[in-house]
Amino acid sequence: MGSIITEDGVTIHDYSVLLHPSNITAEYQELKHKFKEQLTHRLKLRVEAAVDESARQNREDLRRYWTKLKSWRQGSFPINGLLPCYGEFRRLDISKVLLQKNTDKSQAMRDDRERLWVELNSNVDTQSHIRDQVNAWLDDKRAKLATKLGCKHPELETAGGFLHPVERINAWFICTNCSQKNRKALSFKDVCGHQCSTPTRKDRLKAHWDINWFEPDMKVSSCFLG
Repeated sequence: MGSIITEDGVTIHDYSVLLHPSNITAEYQELKHKFKEQLTHRLKLRVEAAVDESARQNREDLRRYWTKLKSWRQGSFPINGLLPCYGEFRRLDISKVLLQKNTDKSQAMRDDRERLWVELNSNVDTQSHIRDQVNAWLDDKRAKLATKLGCKHPELETAGGFLHPVERINAWFICTNCSQKNRKALSFKDVCGHQCSTPTRKDRLKAHWDINWFEPDMKVSSCFLG
């Protein structure tokens, strides 16, 4: 009769001991436990990958929709592509909500999940929320720039159907956050979509935007005042 040495160094001279039901059950339970751990780990990785992919698709779809809005010339929104720069657009409350679409673990694993792009192009309520928040953003920036131009009551100046003071031909601004080399005269539309020069695309995507950076460009404006 032969003998073997177990993993813990015990020499067993009778093979029948290994075939005892208690030993078989213990080994089976150990293998079952290891298999369950591996399965759980792999499932976790799959779920995390699905969530990451959904988040990536959301960012791609939102930016694609923003690009579409900028080039859209029909209807009341946007007017001549008047939109915040993408950095500000994605910081709108509605954008933050939309970027969470399908990032729930249960939703991310569904093969029939609807992409954000579909909702952006077909859901009237979503489009309405975006329009309202963009218009609110634009109104806020108009009011702040009007104050810098010395207009205390811009609503009175637009009551007769006239252009808002910041959108008139003699209203020009500069970005004080840009270097002197990169500064140029900006219309209100330019101000809204302005992004300071940065070395890489990655930096541009992370760039902040602040209305306090913009000041009237009196030198250029005076040219239109005669």
